[in-house]
Amino acid sequence: MDPKNLALSNMIVDMHCYVRDLNINLQKQTKKFNYITPRDFIDLITHFEHLHDKKKKELDEKENHINSGLESLASTEKEVLDLQDQLKIFEKELTEKTKQKDINMTQVKAEDSNVKKKSKEVSALEK
Repeated sequence: MDPKNLALSNMIVDMHCYVRDLNINLQKQTKKFNYITPRDFIDLITHFEHLHDKKKKELDEKENHINSGLESLASTEKEVLDLQDQLKIFEKELTEKTKQKDINMTQVKAEDSNVKKKSKEVSALEK
C-alpha cells in the first residue's frame, strides 16, 4: 500500500475516533448526543478528494508554468551561444578587414606621396 494512502486512512480513522470521543464528552456535559453517520465521513472524504484535486491542478499549472519558463531560458541560452559564435566570426572578419584597410591606407599614402613628388618634378620641369 502507498505510504500516502496509509497515512490518509490513518488520519481519517483518527478523526473518526476523535469525533466519537468528543461526542461522548458532549453527551456527558450537555446530555445531548449528536449522531455522526457514515455518510458524514463519506462527505468528509469527498470534500477532501475535491480539495486534493483542486490543489493538484494548481500545482500542475505552476509546474507547467515553470517548465515553460525553463524551456524559454534554455532556448534563449542556445540563441545567445549561437550569437556569440557569430560574433567571434564577425570579429575575425573585422580584424582581417581592418588589417586590409591599414595596408590599403599605407599604399594610398605611398602612392599619394609619389604623386606629390612627381607633380613637383613636373612643375619644376615646366618652369
